[in-house]
Amino acid sequence: MITAVDTSKEMLKIAKKKNPSAIVLEADMFKLPFDDNSFDKIITMRVWTHLNEDDLRLALKESKRVLKSGGILVFDAEEKNWLRRFIHFFYKKIFRITGYKIYPYSIKRMNEILSEEGFGWEICKFINHRNGRQIILRVTSI
Repeated sequence: MITAVDTSKEMLKIAKKKNPSAIVLEADMFKLPFDDNSFDKIITMRVWTHLNEDDLRLALKESKRVLKSGGILVFDAEEKNWLRRFIHFFYKKIFRITGYKIYPYSIKRMNEILSEEGFGWEICKFINHRNGRQIILRVTSI
């Protein structure tokens, strides 16, 4: 069974159209409307990279709460590098975008955060872009 959660009703409509058998719920990722130990796996992509460290930790805590022991969490993060910071700086200046922020993490720092929040590192892969690497993480709740 698939359960999709988002704060956007439009995104939930898209999710339901692509997965008619899915349960779709409008909810906040920091206060999920589920009991403790409800899920075997959580997958989130292109969301947590916009969270500062405090919010990332809140999302990890809430995920850990609803994951069963040994449950799997899959998410992505931006790898910290000078080129990516440089490009983001000028992208915002040229296009005058407000509210757009990406928080990159080094592999070492991400490992520290995950460990402190009760997750064991399982798999780490990279997607290479012209301006750096996207980190894809699979971690286990311990």
